Amino acid sequence: MNLYIMRHGEATRRDGSNIGSANEKTLTDNGIEESECIAKMMLKNGCEPDVIVSSPIRRAVETATLMNNIFEDSGKVIVSEELRMGCDPHTLFSWLKAIFNQDILLVGHMPDVSNLTSFALTGSFGLEVVFFTSTVCCISFENGIRAGKGLLEWLIHPELI
Repeated sequence: MNLYIMRHGEATRRDGSNIGSANEKTLTDNGIEESECIAKMMLKNGCEPDVIVSSPIRRAVETATLMNNIFEDSGKVIVSEELRMGCDPHTLFSWLKAIFNQDILLVGHMPDVSNLTSFALTGSFGLEVVFFTSTVCCISFENGIRAGKGLLEWLIHPELI
C-alpha cells in the first residue's frame, strides 16, 4: 500500500490581509495551479489514491477537493480532525490502520506533514523533511501502515515537473 503525504497548496486570505484566523486562508491561483500539476503528474504515473483524507482547515480541504476532481471525482475525500494542525502521528497512524488498507493521500500542514513523513520512515520525529506548498511524497508499506516501516519512493514539488 502507498501513503501519499501532501502539504496544501499556496493560500492567502481572500482580502489579502494578515488580519484574522489562519483557518480562513483560501488557495491562491498559484496554489490551485501547483496542486493541479501534482494531481495530473500522479494520475499520469498511476499514483491515484483510493481515499483522500484532509485536515479540516479550509486550504487543505480545497486542495483535497481539487485533487479529487482531477482523480475523476470519485467522492472519496474524508475531512478528519485527526489531521488538524498539530496532529499526533501516533493517533493518526492508529486511526489509519484501523480503517484503511488501501492507498491513501493525506493533505495537511507544516510541520505536521514533515513529522508524519519522519514517523512513517523512521518511527521517530528526528528526520526533518521540507514540504513547500503542494509538495507530495509517496511512502510504500509492505504490510500496512506501521511507524518506521515505510520506504520513501519519491518526493516532488510542482516546480520540478
